[in-house]
Amino acid sequence: MPARVVSTVAVGRDRATSALGVASAVVLCVIAALATEVHARGRPIVGPPLVHCTEKGETPQHIARRYGVRLKDLVRGSGTLQRLQADNRKRKRKNEIAKVRAQSRHHAALKRWKLAPRRKRGPRPKLKFSPLSPQVLGLHEPVRVMRPTRLHEVRDAVLRLHRGARVAWVAKTFGVPESIVRCVNMLKPRAQGVGCKRSKAPGKRRRGVPRFRYRCDGGRNALLVRLSIPKSRGRSTGRPTGGSLRHGEAMPRVPGIIVKQKQHGFGTTHLVSRLIDAVGQVHKRYAETPDLVVGDLSRQRGGRLNPHKSHQNGLDADIGYYHLDPVPTDRFTLATAKNLDLGRTWTLVKRLLESGEVQYIFMSTSIQQLLRAYVLKRRRVDGAWCLRLVRALSARRYGSLGKSRRPRASGWERCVLRTFGYRGHTNALIRHAGGHDDHLHVRFFPHGRRARGSGAP
Repeated sequence: MPARVVSTVAVGRDRATSALGVASAVVLCVIAALATEVHARGRPIVGPPLVHCTEKGETPQHIARRYGVRLKDLVRGSGTLQRLQADNRKRKRKNEIAKVRAQSRHHAALKRWKLAPRRKRGPRPKLKFSPLSPQVLGLHEPVRVMRPTRLHEVRDAVLRLHRGARVAWVAKTFGVPESIVRCVNMLKPRAQGVGCKRSKAPGKRRRGVPRFRYRCDGGRNALLVRLSIPKSRGRSTGRPTGGSLRHGEAMPRVPGIIVKQKQHGFGTTHLVSRLIDAVGQVHKRYAETPDLVVGDLSRQRGGRLNPHKSHQNGLDADIGYYHLDPVPTDRFTLATAKNLDLGRTWTLVKRLLESGEVQYIFMSTSIQQLLRAYVLKRRRVDGAWCLRLVRALSARRYGSLGKSRRPRASGWERCVLRTFGYRGHTNALIRHAGGHDDHLHVRFFPHGRRARGSGAP
């Protein structure tokens, strides 16, 4: 065969091989993308860690099923369960040793009984062995649950300890047993209170920085109060713009929250729980946090609430912003770049989004720009959280992430822009709505199903 023909055949083979390689690479990329999407759809939304107060006779298997965690992970993160299992292993070992000794004694007694004359024989000897019963969890013992994947109705309020507080006073003020207060805060059974000492903060005095520091016993600066949840839980019916509320629950007395109008402060049970949890997270992280003004939720039975188009089925809440300077607590205050507390406000919004039950958050574009610039500087802190949250929620309820119109935006920037609703992302979690420069509007999904209404308030 001539050399020219051989070279032509070789070139043809090379082109076919390269085309086959490109096609196989494309197929592998498509398969990987589909696998990633399926994995994102099946990925559970991980909730914040909590402390579970046990009931008498409750088992670790029941607690693991309740919160959707593996028994191994539950035991690994809870010292109570580790001590319980260690004690049960010791009891099991003691039972095995005692059983072997009892069997040897029984064997010797049975041998003597057989060798004895029949006239002098008594009753046939029996095996005498009483095993130690395994220990069970008692009433109100603390069990730490690190990464729950099922929705849980746990309502903890945060009480700042500026001058110290006694457990008996806290329990009497909020109407809960003292054992619950000790369990949630993992205090010793005989602990009567937590004392705090005030010291002046080092450095120069700056706006927004607390003047004093409070150092409490064991590094504790707050007590958690687990509030009770009513048996008849509030349920929403219909849409936010035309629905009603069944068994509406009023916002309880909680430290750090001020309701403007109590007759308009009714909502569903999970809405009230998430608001209390978000405000408590802000008080945990920041000392000297001012009270948060909560506006209209819904009426006790829902229905029309002027001047709002929504707020009819207990799934909407108007919440004020945190400010650097003292502001009146009977009304909302206009937020600007000078007086807006970005740290506390973002902690509140972030905690609400972590619950997985928020459908939309409406706020003014000017406030969004301030928060967006603040979050973009916190890549090391919120980078992994933002990507994980948006992927999990978008695959479940909001549709795919899509592509941004900014060609050079990185994955972290796309995540932040996706959260705050940039032009290229239409299914944003935080959206613009006029008249929300002094408060933000939070809309929740109905408990257990997806919300239908999606319009602006």
